[in-house]
Amino acid sequence: MIIFNRRRRIAQDNSNEVTTLLMNLSLFIMLLAFFIVLNAISSFEQVKSKDVMESLEEAFGTKVQREDVAPSTKENPMQDVLEGETVDRINALFKAQITSFDKKIKRSTGEMIIDLDLAEFTEGVMAIGQRNLTAVNAYDPPKRFFLPTLISIMQSDQEGYTYRMDMVLHTDDSPAEVQNEKPAVMKETIDKGGQLARRLENVGLSKRLMSIGVSEGDPEKITLYFRRHTPFSPVKKTEAEEEQPQVEGEAAPVEPAPRGGVNDE
Repeated sequence: MIIFNRRRRIAQDNSNEVTTLLMNLSLFIMLLAFFIVLNAISSFEQVKSKDVMESLEEAFGTKVQREDVAPSTKENPMQDVLEGETVDRINALFKAQITSFDKKIKRSTGEMIIDLDLAEFTEGVMAIGQRNLTAVNAYDPPKRFFLPTLISIMQSDQEGYTYRMDMVLHTDDSPAEVQNEKPAVMKETIDKGGQLARRLENVGLSKRLMSIGVSEGDPEKITLYFRRHTPFSPVKKTEAEEEQPQVEGEAAPVEPAPRGGVNDE
């Protein structure tokens, strides 16, 4: 009788263990299914997840494997837009936004000459919704930032100079012959320059800091001259007059106004 009860208790214990095991297995399967569904409907950002995975590897891993990006040896024109001298920043801006162009830089005078396609320059100037790259992160630039950034660079030279931009459009023949023989072509060329000038002025470039000209050349091209702006002053004293002391009570000499001069200011 005692042996029978013992066998019965052992059978009950085995049955309880199997029931507990099945229950735990069911809970595990339900939990696994929950995480599978959760993973299927979820998404993550690669940039943020990389930092999290590296942190977990450093905390719990024995061998940390990182895919460090080697320093780039290629020039980054977007970063260069924010650094360097004015002509270098203008050059970097054109590299970042213009497909191809030819340039000449005179370091001694801080002057830069650029030849490029008129259509591409017009597209960069007329693009809508542009933002200033110098006001945002260089590594997260807006899609188009040519015009506001160009004007910002021209107005913020490191040495305190303000830069001006002179635009020269081109015609097949000399402008005088085109004006006499093909006035419609000359009018169309001048209208193109006028549209560019109005756009530049609306964005913030003063009339005093730009000019438009026409010369003989490729009509599909435009030449841009960037140089330091020196305000024109019609009154200039000679060295002898500057060194001559003024006697107390004596009126200062009045210099005559120049003939034909126009004051830029």
